[in-house]
Amino acid sequence: MGEEGVEKIVCPRSSQGLCAYHCLLNLKQEELIPKFRAEFKQLAAYLPCIPIEVLEDTYLKGLKLEIKSELTVYKPNGLGEIMDTLVQFEIHLQIV
Repeated sequence: MGEEGVEKIVCPRSSQGLCAYHCLLNLKQEELIPKFRAEFKQLAAYLPCIPIEVLEDTYLKGLKLEIKSELTVYKPNGLGEIMDTLVQFEIHLQIV
């Protein structure tokens, strides 16, 4: 699925009036994983018609490179497991 039907949903984070679809596709992790996860979920909530595979790929694409590399060790399955694994990983990093 492309932008059909989603181009009119304005991104609440955009001061330029970008659609939520573009904001989601361009979302990048800049801070801790829980903040990125919350922003991702907020935008995804505006786009219920987006296939889960697209959401998974978009989430992974937005992560920092060093975080993405850790996922190859854990091999989580599905978006929920990916998100949960990364939160646990970040908690572990803060403890160590």
